[in-house]
Order: sequence, then C-alpha cells, then structure tokens
Amino acid sequence: MSKQASHQATNQARVVTAVFALSGFAVAIACGLAAGNEGSTVLARAIGAMFACQFIGMAAGEIIRRVTRQHETTYRAMNPVPRASSEGVTVVDEVVDETQDNSRAAA
Repeated sequence: MSKQASHQATNQARVVTAVFALSGFAVAIACGLAAGNEGSTVLARAIGAMFACQFIGMAAGEIIRRVTRQHETTYRAMNPVPRASSEGVTVVDEVVDETQDNSRAAA
C-alpha cells in the first residue's frame, strides 16, 4: 500500500473516531436536557459518553482501516497496472493547443 493511501486510511480512522465521540456527546446532551436534568449533570455525563464513544469509534475506525487496506491489497493484486514501455514514445516539450488547430480547419 502506498504511503498516501496509508495516510488516507489513518485519516479515515481518525474521522470515524471523532464522529463517534461527538455523536455520543450530542446525544447525551439532548437526552439529558430532554429528561430535565441539571446542566452540570448533563455536561458531566455527556463528557463521559464522549470518551466512551471515542473508544468505540477507535475500534470501528481500526476495523474500517484494516478492511480497506485488505480490499486495496487484493484489488491491486487482481488488477495490476501495466508498465508502459518507453520505446516509440514522443516527448513534447511545448504545450499544444488543439482548439486553435480545429478552428482553423473548420474555417
């Protein structure tokens, strides 16, 4: 797996962790306020829920990262990218604007 893909998978795991934590916090705040609890009690429980959900999110993110890596490795093995040979390849050092050539031919 490439370095960029590994970095991307790690970022996905971090995003999943953060989403779980913030979702747990938001749900705990909403439920606590709906139940009519005191603000300090709601906040304390919401922070506890946030940390608990963060650990659950870490586990889910790690599972997603591993499954993604395994799928990518299998896909790359099944679909290799062919190597282009350098024989017969013309290298152009200047930019060619084909739109002007087409407009001249049409006129």
